[in-house]
Amino acid sequence: MFSSQVIKSWARRLWAVAGAVNIRAKILGIVLGLVILLGVGLTVFVRQALHRAMHTELEVLAVSVASDLASRSTDLILVNNLYALYDLIQETRQNYPDIRYILILDKDQRPLLSTFGNALPAGLLEANLLAPGERYRLYAFNSPEGRILDAAVPIFDGRAGQMRVGFSEDSITRTVSLVTSQLLLATLLVSSIGILASIFLTWALTRPILSLAQAAQAVGRGDFTQRVERWADDEIGELSDSFNQMITDLQLAAEARRERERLRGELVERVISAQEDERKRIARDLHDQTSQALVSLIVQLKLVESARTKAERAQSIADLREQLRATLNDVRRMAYDLRPGVLDDLGLSQSIQWFAEQCRKNSGIQIHTLIDAACDRLPLHTATAIYRVAQEALSNVVKHSRAAHAWITLKNNDEGVELEIRDDGVGFETPSGAAPLEGLGLFGMQERIQLLGGRFEIQSEAGKGTIIRARVPCLPKEMES
Repeated sequence: MFSSQVIKSWARRLWAVAGAVNIRAKILGIVLGLVILLGVGLTVFVRQALHRAMHTELEVLAVSVASDLASRSTDLILVNNLYALYDLIQETRQNYPDIRYILILDKDQRPLLSTFGNALPAGLLEANLLAPGERYRLYAFNSPEGRILDAAVPIFDGRAGQMRVGFSEDSITRTVSLVTSQLLLATLLVSSIGILASIFLTWALTRPILSLAQAAQAVGRGDFTQRVERWADDEIGELSDSFNQMITDLQLAAEARRERERLRGELVERVISAQEDERKRIARDLHDQTSQALVSLIVQLKLVESARTKAERAQSIADLREQLRATLNDVRRMAYDLRPGVLDDLGLSQSIQWFAEQCRKNSGIQIHTLIDAACDRLPLHTATAIYRVAQEALSNVVKHSRAAHAWITLKNNDEGVELEIRDDGVGFETPSGAAPLEGLGLFGMQERIQLLGGRFEIQSEAGKGTIIRARVPCLPKEMES
């Protein structure tokens, strides 16, 4: 008995050999093997069935001929007419070419007459003797002339002797051999047809597969113009359609990726440019305000030193104090512009309300706020961007709109966060398709929102105010978790 490991090892080796053969050879081998197996199996089956049928038929014929001879020879034996009996057995041999001998025994089982003459083959007499009461007996044996079927029947119920007839089985052998050769020839013919059919089948099956393989290699090299032909309305045809659709999707994805890379490059340039602009602004503010203020402080200190009277010195100290307070406010404003600390301390909703209150105090514009407190749970980068947009938009209202009222709405809905700043000021013309005006800071607001994957809209018309609307596809932190 073979162990399971040995069987698995042989199975792996067999599969390795079969897997190394291309699919055409596999299909050809399968078809040819099935045809040959079916042909050989059918040949063996037909050969055995035909041999059994013909042998049975020969047995029936042998018994029938022997019985007929026994019946016709009864009177001749009883009257001892051996001449007529001899003519009878010769006539019978002529009528049945497969008869090799006829042997007539008397009632004492001694040879009475035969086609052998006076000498019987050794052992033939004792080979097939009837027992008392038997109706017939068959016995097959090999002889120098081939295989012989011996049929023995009683004559006149055994009272006149026995009739023995020997039939040759050569006709069975010849017939079976002829049928076998014809079946083998038919198997060869069918195998040839099967080979041709399998060649066509492998061509029909492997051609689209090879086309798919070549197209896949081309796609792997980045050629998305490849398409495969739909050969038929079957599984391979569906595979071809799916492959073509996959190439189309890959092409669209590649184009989208290139577009994203282009936009990313532009975004990097804009970010770098924004950083440089911010640095320039900070440097300008430090130069124009902080440095000038420091110079002024130095001058004020000299005035304090040079003061002659107590009153002059007190006035110089008071001026110095105011100058220091103004410088400190400028430094705080610069720090606030870089990062609004109020956003960390109060949250987004309170920060926007605080800034709106500062704008109201400085400008006198009535600013109304409607802010959803759930927006305080927005991610930090989203909250910062929305605050900057609101800050810039309110600054534009104060500086340019000449409005009496302004409205700020911040709400959270199923689509994300929506910020709207509206005023009743003078407005401005926004031609269809025109880019936002950089001078009003609208471009910066648009960039911030687009970086978050949102949408930025401006609606304005001269004399009818302005509406700025920003939508960001973002949920509060608690909902995201």
